[in-house]
Amino acid sequence: MEASERCQRDVGKFLTAENGNFSEIYRRIQNVYLTEDKNCRSVFRWCRYFRSGRSSTNDRSRPGQANVAITEEAVAEMDPLVRIYL
Repeated sequence: MEASERCQRDVGKFLTAENGNFSEIYRRIQNVYLTEDKNCRSVFRWCRYFRSGRSSTNDRSRPGQANVAITEEAVAEMDPLVRIYL
């Protein structure tokens, strides 16, 4: 059974709220979702976030290139500028 990371975070949030310890939370997530050992650190990190008061299971925004949308209008606007240098 495959599950999204978001679903696993929701389960971790719930079990953390029940005062479950990290080992128990990790074991339960691994048994149900058949995750690999590489997710152990992620489970620990999210449990720590929830214990410190975080309530959202969404990723926080990260620095880097912003998402862009390529539209016909944007292409039409840039086309003449690009052709100048060709």
